[in-house]
Amino acid sequence: MRIGLYLDLAVGEAPDGSARWSDRDLFVPGVSVGAPPDFFTANGQDWGLAPLSPDALARHRGAPYRRMLDALMRHAGALRIDHAMSLWQIFLVPEGGVPAEGAYVSYPAEALLAALADASAEHGAIVIGEDLGNVPEGFRDMMEKALILSYRILYFEQKDGGFILPKDYPRLAIACLSTHDLPTLKGWWRGDDIRLRQEHGLIDAEAAATQAAERAALRNALIRTLLASRALKVQELMPVREASPTSRSAVPSSLVVAAHRFMAKTPCLLMGIRLADLAGESRPTNLPGTTDSYPNWRPKCPVPLEELARYPLFRAITGAVAAERPKKASSGGADASENA
Repeated sequence: MRIGLYLDLAVGEAPDGSARWSDRDLFVPGVSVGAPPDFFTANGQDWGLAPLSPDALARHRGAPYRRMLDALMRHAGALRIDHAMSLWQIFLVPEGGVPAEGAYVSYPAEALLAALADASAEHGAIVIGEDLGNVPEGFRDMMEKALILSYRILYFEQKDGGFILPKDYPRLAIACLSTHDLPTLKGWWRGDDIRLRQEHGLIDAEAAATQAAERAALRNALIRTLLASRALKVQELMPVREASPTSRSAVPSSLVVAAHRFMAKTPCLLMGIRLADLAGESRPTNLPGTTDSYPNWRPKCPVPLEELARYPLFRAITGAVAAERPKKASSGGADASENA
């Protein structure tokens, strides 16, 4: 990519890793990073990661955090901060306990932001904050002032029971249909994520039925929004309508392409396209809240890599995005796949 490598900063360390045992004062003992009970997981989540100590970070004015950023940014054109709210607060689960017994702990946001800004300026790296989930009031305002790009996911950008239009997305953001923790558009359309959450005990039957009914309404809302934004043409509507009556219906390629065209129309500085969607995958890459019961990070791409650039769905999506977001002339004769 023209911006260089897009790397990731995890929200915690492996509890038995070298960082944890080589500098024990830098971590909080007896707890792990997680998330409270929510819409996706009724019992909450325990990610099994060791958190940095807010006291140690404040005492050293963010210096350990800066060293970590330097190590990553010297190789990165962009850095994604996993669970960006960790700049502000982290949900900690007691060892041997359950997420419902956890609590949020405040972090020295001012010192961490200063370290982040200095490292970004020195290395010329874009900073993207994954601000999804339980976002504290005022946090996104803080991100905007610091020029940290927000994550804007199609599924979550809703208002009054429908989806917002491209013009209502912020400029300082990366626009995506979904992430590795969320269903592909094909899976979302069919409600596979709801079924999987129930099958793996993350939600009960009542919650699954409620979410399935909400999904049916959201499918219709998505069609209306795609039409209103002119990302979907009226003549393409028939196969979409035929696919919409039940949650197990297949989503037509025309809607997958239209959804990507829709995101490309936003004023967001960056747009990300998920490989799984380009390849027509229906399985989620990761099912948050599970460990061994789902093959997290193991589903293989359904299209061989050497054939991907010729795959019809890949070419249709990248062509639609390239038409909305063309490369500058100075980049020289790029085809649609290069624009992605």
